[in-house]
Amino acid sequence: INCTINEFVWDTLSAQWISGTFGISPGQMAPDSNSTLSLHTGILAVAGQTFEQASLQLGNRGNLSELGTQGILQFLFEGMEAKVGFNHSATNLLEQLSLDGEYSLSPVSFEYSDLPGRFIPGFEDMIFNGTLTANGEYWLSKEAMDASAHLELSEGAISIPSNNLEASGINSTLELSSLKNLSSEAGKSNLSTDSIQLGDLSFNNTTFLFDLLNPQTITFSNGSTE
Repeated sequence: INCTINEFVWDTLSAQWISGTFGISPGQMAPDSNSTLSLHTGILAVAGQTFEQASLQLGNRGNLSELGTQGILQFLFEGMEAKVGFNHSATNLLEQLSLDGEYSLSPVSFEYSDLPGRFIPGFEDMIFNGTLTANGEYWLSKEAMDASAHLELSEGAISIPSNNLEASGINSTLELSSLKNLSSEAGKSNLSTDSIQLGDLSFNNTTFLFDLLNPQTITFSNGSTE
């Protein structure tokens, strides 16, 4: 089945120049089946953010009692290429749906980007460089829906002129046990920098551990600097 749509709008989501393909075939054992879904859109706008050349590839195998899915999501955002691979297994699709899966974000490079500053109040003039990777698990059941994330930042640098702050050689690991609560695993997140310039103050080879208890509370430990 092939389809083409010029424009689609629903609430805060809109898409233009959409094309899609769906195929299904019998599986090796009844009542299993194999299906594929391919979607492409030239421009995708979600909650005020615009993505370009977005595509989704899905492959499914199984039945309504137990279904396995593999997929790849790709898009351009602010000139940056992003690719997310994922796979999950789902059971009881028509009754008490249960789903467990894992995902991986290929390295995304930020070059003189103002993107982080748009979402952090008070840091609107922040300029950011670095490479970000991520992977984790996600799950859905009648009782809960959540995901975890292991994020790594390498070769990072920030500049915040309004605060007279410059930092380079930033490397960090953040272990989030819950994206829903934005809480991290104790003692597993860290950050290091080669140099920090704060006004007339200079700091070199700074390292510390940190824990994100919730979006409003961060604790620091085992810090050192020169």
